[in-house]
Amino acid sequence: MVRGHQAYYAVPGNNRAVNAFRTQAARHWHHALQRRSQKSQLPWTRMNRIVTRWLPPTRTLHPFPEVRFAAKLPKARAQCGSPARWDLRGGPPARAVPTATQFCYARAEETQGLELLTE
Repeated sequence: MVRGHQAYYAVPGNNRAVNAFRTQAARHWHHALQRRSQKSQLPWTRMNRIVTRWLPPTRTLHPFPEVRFAAKLPKARAQCGSPARWDLRGGPPARAVPTATQFCYARAEETQGLELLTE
């Protein structure tokens, strides 16, 4: 739980809040361990050793935004590796179905040709 909280909130400038969350988690954990036994108490000296052993230390996990957003990554390209869909790989179409867009372009070409003849 503490590791996931740190993975999300451990940004530069937020160390005090992340450390406070870790401390509160340790306090709740200590309280739960105290309730388990009626005979002995768990001293904080021992609990601090347990917390040091099992809870990750507070540290900044993410760089400053200038560093993070300045990264140059290769541009991702969509590719289709399926041989069953030729139309997605640039080959011949699977089915030639006329669409409304094709019809509109054909009508526009026809009307432009008529306008040229009438002038």
